[in-house]
Amino acid sequence: MGVPIVSRLLSGDRTTGTNLLPTGDPEWLRVVVETAAEGVILTDATGAILVFNPACEKLFGYTPAEAVGDNVRMLMPSPFVEQRGEGSRRGARTAGIGREAVGRRKDGTIFPLELSVSETVCGGAPLYVGILHDITERKRGEERRRELIDSLLAANVERGHFSHVASHDIQEHLRMVLSFGSLLSLEYGPRLDDKARQYITLSLRAAQQMRELVDDLVEYDRLDASSSSRRFDAGAETALVLEGLKDRIAAARAGVAVGGLPKLSGNPVRFRRLMQNLLGNAIKYVPPGVRPEVRVSAEEEGEFWRFCVRDNGLGIDPDHFQRIFEPFKRLHPRARYPGSGLGLAICEKIVAGFGGRIWVESAPGAGAAFCFTIPKKGRAP
Repeated sequence: MGVPIVSRLLSGDRTTGTNLLPTGDPEWLRVVVETAAEGVILTDATGAILVFNPACEKLFGYTPAEAVGDNVRMLMPSPFVEQRGEGSRRGARTAGIGREAVGRRKDGTIFPLELSVSETVCGGAPLYVGILHDITERKRGEERRRELIDSLLAANVERGHFSHVASHDIQEHLRMVLSFGSLLSLEYGPRLDDKARQYITLSLRAAQQMRELVDDLVEYDRLDASSSSRRFDAGAETALVLEGLKDRIAAARAGVAVGGLPKLSGNPVRFRRLMQNLLGNAIKYVPPGVRPEVRVSAEEEGEFWRFCVRDNGLGIDPDHFQRIFEPFKRLHPRARYPGSGLGLAICEKIVAGFGGRIWVESAPGAGAAFCFTIPKKGRAP
C-alpha cells in the first residue's frame, strides 16, 4: 500500500458502514482483497476495523457495515491482539507466523482459525493486515485421527494380552499331549503293534509342530511392538546364531562362510532371529544328497548395508518370489521340509522394523540369495 492509499483509508468516513478501500487507486487491489478465499481484515493502531472482505463476512456472519469501524476484539479474543502487539514489537513490515486462534461469530459460536498478521507503517501510522482461515474441518480430522490412534493402541494392547493368554493355554494343553503321548509310547509301546506305535509317533509329531507354530505366531504378533535399540556387532551376533545351529550344520555337513559384517543400530535379538531363519533355511532347502554351502556377506549401498545369505539349494521360481514372504505360504510339502510357514514372514517383518527391505534372487536349481538392507545409522524414531 502506498502512502496516498493509507492516508485516504485513515481519513475515510467510518460512519458509512462500508469498507474504506479507495476507488481511485489501482483496481487490482480492491479485486484481490474482495475476491480472496481467505478472510482479510485491515485495522489501525487502535484495533478499529478498516477493511472486512466478503470471506470474513462468511466466516463471522457480520456484514462490512456491521464490522467496519468497530474494534477487532468483537471477532476474536486476545490471540489476535497479542499477535498484533507482538508484530509491533518486532518492528515495521514484519510478517506474523501463522498460528491457531479462536474466532467468535455474530451468533456467539466459537470456532478455530489460523491467523497470520502483518504490520506496515504508512504515512507514519501503523496498519495491521490479518489473514484468517477457518480450520474447523482440519481440527475435526485431527480429533478423528487421535480417536482412531487411541482405538488402535487399545486394540493392540488387547490383542497382545489375548495372544499371551491364548498361547499360554494352548501351550499348556500341548505340553500335556506331548507328555502323556511320550509316557504312552514308553510304557505301552512294546505291547502295541506297529500301526499303533506309528499313530503315537504321528500324534507326537503333530503336537510338536503345533507347539512350534504357536511360538512363531506369538513372535510374529509381538514384532509389531516397539523394542529396545542399541549398537551391536552383526558379525558377533551371527557367530552366536551359528553356535546355536552347530548340530544342524554338522548333521548336514554344511559349509558356512561369513564375510566381514558391520556394526548396526537396532535390536540384536531380532537380528539374531533374522539370521537364524535365513541360515536355517539355507541349510534345510537343498536337494537330497547335496552338501549345503552357505555364504554370508555385507556391503555398503548408499545409506544402507546390503546383506546377502547365498546358498546352493533348490532355488525358487521367480513367480513365487513375493509369495514366499506371505504367512503360511509353502512351496514344498511339510513332510519333506518341516516348518510353520512363518519363517520368511517373520524375516520380512524384522527387516521392516529395522527400516530396510528384503528380497530374493534365485532360479530353480540354481540356489538362492536372500538379500536385505539395514540403515547404517539405524531407523529414525
